[in-house]
Amino acid sequence: MKNVIYFLIIFLFGLFIYNIQINMIEPMCIVPEPKAGKKNYNACQTTTINNNNERINILEKTFGDLLNKVKQKAKKHELNKTNIKKNKDTITKLNTAASGGDVDVSGACDKYPESC
Repeated sequence: MKNVIYFLIIFLFGLFIYNIQINMIEPMCIVPEPKAGKKNYNACQTTTINNNNERINILEKTFGDLLNKVKQKAKKHELNKTNIKKNKDTITKLNTAASGGDVDVSGACDKYPESC
């Protein structure tokens, strides 16, 4: 009995989804009744196209802003990666020096010859 109920629920859910896909809700466009007799549906289509173009322009601007923010975040990410690598190397050198290991001081002699 459970299987039949599950099958019925899945069937009704599928029927609901199918109905939504088939009967797409179209935007309402009220075309005024002309005095000549026939309705002019081109005005409705033109209005809808203009509204869609405005929405597209807004979306393109928003997408451009988001893309710029992503590029900035990527630059900051790369900068953080290089800083993390430098810090890791520095920590390794400090641990070596703290444990009494040999430290490379050849750069110090080049930079400050009086220290050698």
